[in-house]
Amino acid sequence: MAVDTEGLAITVAHDGPRPTRSESAVCTSTSAYAAVTESSATPADLLFQDHGGDGLMAVRWRRKTARLKAPRRLTDHLLSYCAAGEAMSTIVLDGKPIRIHQRPRSVVFVPAGRSVQWTLEAAREVVHVHIYIPVRAQAAAATPRGAGWPAVASEMISVRDPWLDGYFKLLIAEYAVGASVGQGLDSPFLDETGSLLVRHLNMLLHTTLAEHASPGQGRVSALRPFILSRIESFVQAHLDTEISLQCLADIASLSVGHLVRSFHLATGLTPHQYVLERRLDRACDLLCRGTAHVSDIARRCGFSSVSHFSAMFRVHRGLSPSEFRRRH
Repeated sequence: MAVDTEGLAITVAHDGPRPTRSESAVCTSTSAYAAVTESSATPADLLFQDHGGDGLMAVRWRRKTARLKAPRRLTDHLLSYCAAGEAMSTIVLDGKPIRIHQRPRSVVFVPAGRSVQWTLEAAREVVHVHIYIPVRAQAAAATPRGAGWPAVASEMISVRDPWLDGYFKLLIAEYAVGASVGQGLDSPFLDETGSLLVRHLNMLLHTTLAEHASPGQGRVSALRPFILSRIESFVQAHLDTEISLQCLADIASLSVGHLVRSFHLATGLTPHQYVLERRLDRACDLLCRGTAHVSDIARRCGFSSVSHFSAMFRVHRGLSPSEFRRRH
């Protein structure tokens, strides 16, 4: 199963909303839809409601900011897909802030039954498609591997998954077709595919949690030199493209979780940190050697936008790309 948790800038944050002791004591239960509505300054664009009994609901949001000020305990699970735009968000799960850089195709999962707050900020409008999943629908998809979605850890808060990407694209396309003939809300899409979505999410959650188990649960050796060399050569040859964690794991013939730990033991870096450093090294070389525009350099080094490139360059090199060029 291809699960990519790389490139999503997930970090434990010390800013953002942090519930006080008194707030935590009065954490109230509410539906995911009600909580998102409370946090958003703009109204939702309802996509579909499931009429087949599972109670799933799909909603589209177009926002620049969102803030859930007081902690809430969601009565259903929230699955959020970033369809367009980029945003920085902080999710506080049981008092632990997690900072996320959301980009197109990334998926954020917020489990029911746990204290949660969030903020979202973006320079331009960001489009999210949410699916709200009742606990009873999740329970129907339980497997012997475990039924506890609320046990999800911070590693599963944000992922990229090709199956979910395809599913949400189909959902958006189905809505566009239905809306064009005035039947957007009457589509049977969720009725017919909701159980497939829940089963896939059930597998994805437990696979991801298993791959991110603590290193103490099994011994992991550093990557062998020839495998490390193979990965380094691949990265160097593909810096102008998206490099997923799953792709690197396939090169090493390892699971995603095993690769992350083995790579870190061999290099002292995570795969994401390593790829970012190689992108920045190439950018430095291009800035020194020629007169190419910063936007062209950003594209050739695999950054999603000039703003992201400039921000990463300043954080890791201490200067803006233009300042670096002038000094070198």
